[in-house]
Amino acid sequence: MNKLYIFFLLNFLFSDSTFCLNKFYNHNKSFFNSQVFHFKAIVDDSFNSPLSIFIDKKNKYKIEYNHKIIIADNYRIINYSPKEKQLFIDKPDSVLNNLIFSISDSLSFKNFLKKNHFNYNDFKVFYSNDCYDIDSVLFNISNRVVKLNNVNIDTLKTQSLDSVFYLNIDESKVFKYDFR
Repeated sequence: MNKLYIFFLLNFLFSDSTFCLNKFYNHNKSFFNSQVFHFKAIVDDSFNSPLSIFIDKKNKYKIEYNHKIIIADNYRIINYSPKEKQLFIDKPDSVLNNLIFSISDSLSFKNFLKKNHFNYNDFKVFYSNDCYDIDSVLFNISNRVVKLNNVNIDTLKTQSLDSVFYLNIDESKVFKYDFR
């Protein structure tokens, strides 16, 4: 009899999670149909560091985190540290690209939220009470638990998308390392 109760409890919990995922996805479908969107969160670390990711479905993205700016596409990845005045240019990181671009694709995004992705041992999404927003995300990667709070996903409306993905610096005033 206890096994029957556990079975119904697990079904209830799983169906509620699936219900919330579907409700979130249907409510926010327009975001994932947009050309560019902006993902913001606070990384629950000792500094409560802000994380900002701009994603253009034309295969480029920009990450701002921990006083660093990363701009990438299918040809290169640029990592700029204003504090150290260092600019690193390298070949693209296919694992990171696949992760970021899977989020931008609406069908992959839904699958991404349903299951573990890229060998993450654990990936949990916590929704708001009405299921329209993501409250937080918790995942375990390489035995390190990462929690993202205050998650916000929005579209980006700008006249010039290039300005979002352009690193506006004077390269003669930074140390530049090109590893391509």
